[in-house]
Amino acid sequence: IAAGDPFAMHSLGFHLLRKGTSDEEKQRGFELVDRAAELGHTYSMNELGIFFLTKDSDHFEPDRGMTYLRASYDRKDIYGMNALGFVALNGLDGQPPDYARAASLYKQAAEGGHPKAPAALGRMIMREQLGPPDHAEAVAWYDLGLSRGDAWGGTNAAEVILMGQVARLGPADAAARAVKATLLTDKDAAAAAEAVLAGLDDAAIGGGLQIILSELGEDVTVDGKPGPATRAALDRAAKAAGVSGKAGTDRDRLTLAARIWWKKHPVRPDLF
Repeated sequence: IAAGDPFAMHSLGFHLLRKGTSDEEKQRGFELVDRAAELGHTYSMNELGIFFLTKDSDHFEPDRGMTYLRASYDRKDIYGMNALGFVALNGLDGQPPDYARAASLYKQAAEGGHPKAPAALGRMIMREQLGPPDHAEAVAWYDLGLSRGDAWGGTNAAEVILMGQVARLGPADAAARAVKATLLTDKDAAAAAEAVLAGLDDAAIGGGLQIILSELGEDVTVDGKPGPATRAALDRAAKAAGVSGKAGTDRDRLTLAARIWWKKHPVRPDLF
């Protein structure tokens, strides 16, 4: 901060503004975030935008909040795009919810690499906020989010697939997505994914295992009946990825396969 680094200003300011234990600390946090925003740090613009758009607070100033978020958007910041999508979806700027604008902003954020914007689009589709629900399109958005490490993407995709409205996808496909979600850091989403898995039969669990192994490049038949060939494929994949673990049941093997998958497709924590 002494050297004029806006990222340092934002980091400390963000911490003090959200977790300060006194009014003085929170004011110091606000000043640091505000200074970083003046220097062009879009994270600080986004933080101040949400700060001033928080309803039922003593600092609810929607016009001021929107000014910060628009400035972030103008700099092509995907988090600013996502925040503006959330504002439009919920009418936080004092205007009625604008679903079309929210979807447009979420799509821009998703196309830019935002990890959670894809699932936001999936939820809008399933809530019929964009017209009659297209289950396959929702799953496609959820899958994109999952691939970036959004556990709700995997959990929600599994739930939609189990509705039976997506051609060529069934319980095994749901299992493959849900188990990946269980290994991510969002505890609520992981718990929901565990509940999905608990409701699946052995054929779905075994099929999910085979699907993930196929994704890993193993030549296995997806029939929901994992036998010696499937177990051998899992052993090969685990050895190639340097992943170890005991797997006494097909459910254990499914989790091991998901661990291997994440080892080969690591999440970028900086995106969150």
